[in-house]
Amino acid sequence: MELDNYRVVTGDTLGDIAQLHGTTVAQLLQLNPFIRDANYIQAGWNLSVPRQAAAPAAVEPTPPKAEAPASETALLELGPEAPVADSCDVTFDENAPACDSRFAGILYATQERQFWLLPEPALDAISEATSTLANRISPDKPARERQQGLDESGLLEYFLQPKLTNFLSGEDLERALHIEDQVPDIDNWYYWWSLKAQDLELPRNPFDRPHMRHPFSEENREHNRQGEAHIRQARSRQAEMESLHRERAELQQLHEEWAALQQKALAVARSEGYTYENGALFSPDALEARRRVQRYLQEREQVMRRGLNGDVIAEILAKGKALEQESRLCLQACNGQLGKLNRWRMYDLPKLAVYQDYIDSILEVADYGLAVPEYALTPNPSEGLAAGERALQVYLQAQNHQAAVTARLQKKYQDWVRATGTNAPAPAGLVDAEQREWEQLQELLDALHKQAQDNLKASPIRRHLLWDPEQFTPRPVERLVRGDFPLREASLPGAGNKIVEALSLFDLSNIGQHLKANAKEVVDDLGKAIRRIPVNDKGNFSTTTSLFQQWLESHGAIAIDDQAGNWFDKHGWFDVEQFHKHLQARSITVAQLEDAGARQAWGKNLRQMLFRADIRDNMRIFDPSPSAQLVRCLTPPQDSLHNGVTMTGPTLSLAGGLQTSVQANIGIDLAQGVVELFSIDLPSRAEAKDLMLSYLNHSGEQVQFSLGRYSMHLSALAWGYAGAAMLLSAGISLAPNHPAWGKPGLTAEERARRRGAAMKDRIDIRNGANAEFSVFAGIQAGVSLTGALNWAPPTHIAALRTLPAGRPGAHASSPDNHWLSLASLNAGVAAAVGVGATAQINLSLTGGQLVMTMKASLVAGPGIKGEYSFAISYAGVIDLINLFRRELHRNHGKPLEWVTDDAASFMSKLIALGANGLNVPMVYLMGVDTIMSLYEALTDGARGGPIAYAIVNYPNPAELAQWFVEATPAALGPMLMTLTAAPRSFSVTSTTVTQENRVRREQEEISRTQCHELQQRAIGQILEWITAAARTSEINLVHAQHQFAQACFSMNRFGVPEPNLSQTYRSNRMKLDLFMTAMRGSIIPGVKRVQERYNSNISILLAKHDSMHEYNPDDNHFWARGIGPF
Repeated sequence: MELDNYRVVTGDTLGDIAQLHGTTVAQLLQLNPFIRDANYIQAGWNLSVPRQAAAPAAVEPTPPKAEAPASETALLELGPEAPVADSCDVTFDENAPACDSRFAGILYATQERQFWLLPEPALDAISEATSTLANRISPDKPARERQQGLDESGLLEYFLQPKLTNFLSGEDLERALHIEDQVPDIDNWYYWWSLKAQDLELPRNPFDRPHMRHPFSEENREHNRQGEAHIRQARSRQAEMESLHRERAELQQLHEEWAALQQKALAVARSEGYTYENGALFSPDALEARRRVQRYLQEREQVMRRGLNGDVIAEILAKGKALEQESRLCLQACNGQLGKLNRWRMYDLPKLAVYQDYIDSILEVADYGLAVPEYALTPNPSEGLAAGERALQVYLQAQNHQAAVTARLQKKYQDWVRATGTNAPAPAGLVDAEQREWEQLQELLDALHKQAQDNLKASPIRRHLLWDPEQFTPRPVERLVRGDFPLREASLPGAGNKIVEALSLFDLSNIGQHLKANAKEVVDDLGKAIRRIPVNDKGNFSTTTSLFQQWLESHGAIAIDDQAGNWFDKHGWFDVEQFHKHLQARSITVAQLEDAGARQAWGKNLRQMLFRADIRDNMRIFDPSPSAQLVRCLTPPQDSLHNGVTMTGPTLSLAGGLQTSVQANIGIDLAQGVVELFSIDLPSRAEAKDLMLSYLNHSGEQVQFSLGRYSMHLSALAWGYAGAAMLLSAGISLAPNHPAWGKPGLTAEERARRRGAAMKDRIDIRNGANAEFSVFAGIQAGVSLTGALNWAPPTHIAALRTLPAGRPGAHASSPDNHWLSLASLNAGVAAAVGVGATAQINLSLTGGQLVMTMKASLVAGPGIKGEYSFAISYAGVIDLINLFRRELHRNHGKPLEWVTDDAASFMSKLIALGANGLNVPMVYLMGVDTIMSLYEALTDGARGGPIAYAIVNYPNPAELAQWFVEATPAALGPMLMTLTAAPRSFSVTSTTVTQENRVRREQEEISRTQCHELQQRAIGQILEWITAAARTSEINLVHAQHQFAQACFSMNRFGVPEPNLSQTYRSNRMKLDLFMTAMRGSIIPGVKRVQERYNSNISILLAKHDSMHEYNPDDNHFWARGIGPF
């Protein structure tokens, strides 16, 4: 009896296997004595079964499974399984000779890298298969119909998630999948187990005891009593504790087993050329790209360190040429300068080699589809990179210059603030020159960046701009593709404007049965380019050819390797005439190539994808991978693979939200299989609506205010399978922050459910026999998302555009100019820890940056989970601070629930710096450490005089008045503390910037008496502004009284209330009164008037609180007679 092998898959029984092979269960048990129980067999076992003389009988179809209940996610309804064409048995003999030297047609298979000479039946079958697939996925059809067309062609279920488990096979694979199904996040098992213990209020270790304090105080003794009670309570739940810790032991054992399997999978992945870093798989191509970029950075550093550029190299060459000519004179007239030539060869000639390596590294990166700045800034790289190099030099010089300007600006501020009382305050124009210079440099940098982007768009070969090569990271593998992926791509003569055509092996006669059988087996050779599977070839197993190649051979086609002959020109381009001569020399006739015009047209198409081996291997001009093939087959026919394609893309919206959406344009790089989502605004600025936020105010009432309008400016680059997902999706959405990396991303996830017939023949064993499968799940790894969050502040804020550092007329009044870039989208960060879960929006300080985190439902509509996070840019910080201090003023200075304490403290310090003449956006750029040091120096007691001088002589009093009216108590308190410090003499240097951009300084000496008078006038002016605003309405009066009382509680460097409020209030009130009543007999004009206005205004603001905290101003008469400390 002749035997075959059969691999058991999930769902098989011995009865099914016996029926499939025309035998009995008893005979199978006899042939496989290791089976102890006929009712138990395991997936992955290899069984000996009798060989069948005829084709095996078909298994009776199992009744269809009941449809899964509808989920909240929209389901893509797929049709019944595609029928497979029947045909007679064929023999796949790899060495079968062709029966004739005349062929009807020819094709070039991009993945196999072979020409195939086709008899007429094979040509007709392939033409029919390409036409079938093209009709099913026509770009003219809606996205859902195209998805259904792909499913009918068997192309949706061959992509696997890029995880190590998918490199396992047999029993190891089944066990790993079982563990992951049982514990989905097995890698972080202890974290999730700890959360469960915390929810149950049980100790993670039964022997843990709470930390006991010294019993010297009632508070410590109470803490110890609670700890003992917790121990007793935990011990009373002994059964629950034992169950919890048994679960921990089981999880730990499962994790150890799973980790061992992962090590096996890692070894397999490495044997296939993959690298595993930071939880992601990287292909050899991705790591090669990283190597090339790193080499480029090293060569660029060498060139810059030596001060080399195109002009310097030209001078070196000219000098060498001149010296060489002089050396020839030495041979004739003996008057050449041989010493100079020798030194040139020793010192200058090596520079040429360094520069040549630098140029080579740029081109090497470009060969991999990436354009570094030098390349991108060159209008036509084929004519040399000198122009791009010069532009890059300009860019780098501008960057260095901008950094120097920032450092100079920072030094100006620090020199002023850190000085003693003898230094001058910061005048309004102190950093005007630096700010204008910084902004001009930024405009230059932006213009060069745009020039690089425009050059690449105009290039015949599209490349991805690598503007910051230092930040380059290789792309992780976004999808693993099963080796038996049935999509094939070929170029055929006479296809019109179709450079390549795609077909599904499911549509070829007799081949689909083998694909179906293989779909039920565990994939053993994952990661290899071609899946080796058994076929009906008299029991011989093919190990050298793919199923497509075997099908072609069985139909009498002849293969010719694409590098087998000398049919390339000297530059490595394919020459169709030389190829035709090669065929003629071997007496091979191809009907499709007889017409010279058709032959030339086909040769032109092949020149876009077929190159000499050295060119093909070193230059990534064409990507033949399955995912790139999938992108190309979904794109309308084009006459060029390298010019790029623009087409209408899917509707882009915010995740799950139906409030707004836009139609996106998509750019496609057909040669590389890369899809670019062109820059769009979502929603458009004209359609953006005010976002209203509600929060509980100081009295527990619900308060609503406008956050302004938001518009996300997006640009996305998707490669591989992620790009195909974009092309196939009816809609894609901006998803909230991913929990793993905390940044917004694009998603096109959609669930699909097949209708009608059972799925048994098309189930991927890795996904289990589920009634649903994921079409586009998890494409995040293949998408690079960049952009910005643009913000139009509320009207009353946009109209102000004020901080004391602002400039009149800096903002036009046009509504379009109200928009500003609030944050960079690709700088998204995770939400701050401790933020309230019920808040719709939060402002926190993370990593030294202000971070705004919005609930997704606030932007995308009710029912949407998740959040968006954005790091605030320097351009948006002024209006954000204005919004913050206005709402804080409305809330009586009480903390806002949507602003964390550290963010509130940070903004209060920015407000204090701005009130003293510092440019807030520029200060914000300096970072949190500089801001804190500036603030500490600013609140030094010796700063009272210069700060008072700045307030009294401020060029725009209305602007400064608005600031103090809405100042936070945390900022106003330290200001009052500084202004009531003991006066000292100081000098004032008035700084102005002339029209010629020169700085003019004039110095004035201020005595101690004059300083005291200035400080009194500054305090009086602050109270005058606040009281004037308070008189406008009753509610404003209440706000002002609360604001000033809180400021009295916070008259310290940190701007926080002292513990004993009443005592602190009385002490600070007396300090204010004593400071203002000193110098009562002064002869300086205006002092008496200032003191009278102070008494009037302070009684309006603090009379109620004086009574509440038992403060009597009349008790200060003793100090007021001049015996006090001033």
